[in-house]
Amino acid sequence: MYSRISFKISFCIKHTYNCIFVFTNIYSVVDAFWIAGLGESAIIAVGYVLNLWYILQKLGEGIGRSCNVIISTSFGAEDYQRANNVACHGLIIILALSIIIPLLSILLIKPICVLGHLEQYSNLIFDYFIIPSIFIVFVLMSNYFSSIICSEGDTKRASCIIILGNMLNIILDPILIHKLHLGIFGAGIATTIGYISSFLVFYYLFYIRGNTVLKIGRPYFKYDKMIFKEIVHFAIPLILNGFILTILGLLINYSLHVFSNPLISFGYMVLLRIQTLMFTPVQGISQGVCIVTAHLTGAKRFNSLISVLKKSLVITCAFAIIFGLIYFFSYMHIIPFFSNDLNVKNGVSCIIVFSILSFFLQPAVRICNYTLIGLGKSLFSLLSLILNISLFVIFMLIGSLIFKSGEFGIFMAVIFSDIAQIIIMFLLVQRTLGNVIKKIKS
Repeated sequence: MYSRISFKISFCIKHTYNCIFVFTNIYSVVDAFWIAGLGESAIIAVGYVLNLWYILQKLGEGIGRSCNVIISTSFGAEDYQRANNVACHGLIIILALSIIIPLLSILLIKPICVLGHLEQYSNLIFDYFIIPSIFIVFVLMSNYFSSIICSEGDTKRASCIIILGNMLNIILDPILIHKLHLGIFGAGIATTIGYISSFLVFYYLFYIRGNTVLKIGRPYFKYDKMIFKEIVHFAIPLILNGFILTILGLLINYSLHVFSNPLISFGYMVLLRIQTLMFTPVQGISQGVCIVTAHLTGAKRFNSLISVLKKSLVITCAFAIIFGLIYFFSYMHIIPFFSNDLNVKNGVSCIIVFSILSFFLQPAVRICNYTLIGLGKSLFSLLSLILNISLFVIFMLIGSLIFKSGEFGIFMAVIFSDIAQIIIMFLLVQRTLGNVIKKIKS
């Protein structure tokens, strides 16, 4: 039964993985379209919600990604009993987080809004955020099951199940937001129902049909404190990585409010949704690289790994160029679907060049990041991101406070900090891969 893993894992960076991100990002754009009908304040509020939501998701995704890498490495080493046991330990951690996160969300959401001077959006943020955070267990479990199925190379079923939830979300958005007049609260309900539907299908797949390679249940669980420690040790940098990315997103939004104006922030959020959709193939390949890296490292097939990394970088750069050009020539035709305000259009025109430049830099950032994670060096990924956000703050303050450059200085800070991160990450990947090969050969 396990013999199919080695064959299937080599294809996990193919189009099946990209399907997850295509429909996830289509949902994101469609969601923004329906919410934009409630006014600019609603879409700005959702922009902040997405960053807060990203924090919660990263708690679960950090555990899922950690287990993903450990399981893939175990598959590569043909240690299938350990792979099942790791999956069981990870599930226990996810269930614990499902109790803690809703309590923190309910208690902290409004104080966070006050701390960030977002009082004018606090009610909208709370309305959108409250239902998904209460039912966070379905979000975490769906993401977790998707990650561990991808560990065995079965990206097709993982993508189909996630797509099901996203499609249901897209269908429910206009009904709940506008037909039933629930507004932004209805968008939160639609998101929750989408995740519940995905979870139910995953549950059926694992516990009723039971035809997955990985098995999760009491017969496959053997308590091992070291596995818990390994999962948490590996997950902490990944979780912190997600937190810092969220802080960076909040900083950019907040900086645009303080040093530019809210309409620029609105335009940035719309552009970000479009850019994320265009960037789908690159994101899919990058996450596939993580799984392949872990699997080939476990199998000690380093020549194949180096070949995969080189090809992946070339392919993602080609995608970035093609979709970057499409992005550049299409954005002005898409913006009117979200707002007809002339100031928004002018603001978007001012920042589009920087948005495109950032888009072109991301393939190198993503491939290096997920390679380090696949090699088990999530701490290095975290350190490079800390450098990125530190340089962003320095460059942003210099541009905005000293040169009074407004949104120009903010987006130049994003570009310079991304370039510095790429250089550091390339060096880290080269050194880490060399050390892993040297250690195994010795």
